[in-house]
Amino acid sequence: MRELTRQQNNLEQEREDEANTRPRRQTTSDTQIKRTPSQQYGRKQRRVWSTSSITTISNVVDRMAARFHVEIIRLPVRHCVLNPIELAWAGLKGYIRSNNTRFRLNDVHDLALEYLAAVDEELATSFFNHTSQYEEIFKAADKYVEEEIESLLQNLDLDDDGDGGDDGDNDMDE
Repeated sequence: MRELTRQQNNLEQEREDEANTRPRRQTTSDTQIKRTPSQQYGRKQRRVWSTSSITTISNVVDRMAARFHVEIIRLPVRHCVLNPIELAWAGLKGYIRSNNTRFRLNDVHDLALEYLAAVDEELATSFFNHTSQYEEIFKAADKYVEEEIESLLQNLDLDDDGDGGDDGDNDMDE
């Protein structure tokens, strides 16, 4: 029995020695954790942080384009119909989808090269004509909104101002 307790004591001593020699796991407090600006700062500070002079890729591109007298045309977000490259990409994907029979990467590569070789001036021009048609549709819709809808909204706003400020909140006094 004494032998068993001595072995247990030795085991406990070895564990303690091992725990003391092993480097302690570092505990991190909230101040030590690296946080993103949205987690670290309030809304006001984030706005200042985001609008500060951070060099972005678009700033670099704009400076390079200005140096060579090139005009950069940026498309609105989520308006892929105004991008002729999207039409070319869709055509390429459709061609590969319809002609890919063996589903091998080499076949996809060869089909992509076939399609790109088959794109002639007429097809490329049709991509730009298609986007021009959508651009005209967007311009007409924007013109309609500016002329008709905004004038209606301004008239409604003027009518609301002419009522003497009664907005219907006095119904509770009755």
